Amino acid sequence: MYADKQLESSAATERVSSRSISRWRQSLGGLMAGDFVRKVLATFTTRIVLIVIGLVTTVLVARILGPAGRGLYAVATAIGNIGLQFGTLGMHASNVYFVSKDRATLPKLLGNSLFVSCIIGILALVGSYSVFAVLPQLAPLHGLLLLLGLLWIPVGTAYLLAQNLLLGVNEVATYNRTELGNRSLALVIIVFLAFAHWLSSESAFGAGLITMTLMLGVIVAHLAKVAHAAPRPSLELFKDNLSYGMRAYFGTFFCFLVLRSDLLVVKYLCGAEAAGYYSIAVNMADYIVILPTVIASLLMPKLSATQDIIEKYRLMKKVLIGTVGIVGPLLLLSVVLAPFVVRILFGSAFAPSVPAYLWLVPGMLFLSIHMISVQFLNSIGYPMSVVWIWLGCAILNIGLNLAWAVPLWGATGAAITSSICYILATVSVLGVIRLEMRRELALA
Repeated sequence: MYADKQLESSAATERVSSRSISRWRQSLGGLMAGDFVRKVLATFTTRIVLIVIGLVTTVLVARILGPAGRGLYAVATAIGNIGLQFGTLGMHASNVYFVSKDRATLPKLLGNSLFVSCIIGILALVGSYSVFAVLPQLAPLHGLLLLLGLLWIPVGTAYLLAQNLLLGVNEVATYNRTELGNRSLALVIIVFLAFAHWLSSESAFGAGLITMTLMLGVIVAHLAKVAHAAPRPSLELFKDNLSYGMRAYFGTFFCFLVLRSDLLVVKYLCGAEAAGYYSIAVNMADYIVILPTVIASLLMPKLSATQDIIEKYRLMKKVLIGTVGIVGPLLLLSVVLAPFVVRILFGSAFAPSVPAYLWLVPGMLFLSIHMISVQFLNSIGYPMSVVWIWLGCAILNIGLNLAWAVPLWGATGAAITSSICYILATVSVLGVIRLEMRRELALA
């Protein structure tokens, strides 16, 4: 009798397991059969080409300008990108969230994006030069390169917001084409400057700024065609989006401080040469997380369009498992190949970049997990807990870099601190997701 009950229990368990596996396969099959995976593959293929273009650009700039020149170029890029985070006002996330729900808002969202970019650019230029005029010792750069870094802010802000609108209205092909046009044209200009012996930190950075401006014009024209209307700002819509946008704004800004402030600290404490080493390590790490970045950018509109929170969670979990299954082996392979890649591509002068990169690897794995999992929270309204998590990590990152890591170990210390912060942020976000699911199940 006991044996019969065991057999019945085992058979019931197998039936439940079989039904669960069947449902999982059906839902996964639906995902694979849809356009999500095809768009991920197309966008990832584009990014692979962009990696090659970016790698050639990085190697060319590094070999011609040397560690110091490359460091100045990297600092100018960091200035522009940090300013860009101030300029988005969270619209990079709110644009996708709202236009995917109602395409009729596209002209107004595009108008708001361009208007905000112009205002932020003017404020950045006037404010920065006012501060640096009074306290010139605070300026990380001087002269033309500083001006170019500041001009990157309005152009980069408008470009980013317009790109996200492309994703929100499902214009992934145009998104990919303009990215290719931006990077490839910049490389062509840099190669020309190198052959003409005109390549400098200023001219190399200016090439990227010019091509991004051109591609911004192409994107704006295409979005106006899709919307069948010219861009027009709307204060009413801007106010509606502000609540969501500001949470995304602060969360993204604090996250970006963890990602990029360490380069400025290395430059400030250790000089341009150490910043050049660290910039190579960071660039290599950026290449590894391109796939999760692509997946996350395409996953967000899909999750936002899904009404049932349980289905959101299941979709996010499936995508997360697949992403880790690919990124994990890539990171292990990169650990083995890093010393050879740096020596072959950049020369023995950049050998100090290798230890910094190796210490970034654990952080890149957890950052990849974060990129996918946090889209679940973004799709349910971007809870404030995400903002507090990244605020705490940003304070920890800057504090450790200034007081301990960078003074003792230079670029390697900055990498160690970054990995610690990425791990803490990811574990915290997963905890928030678990709490949200428990709350939802309790209400069900």
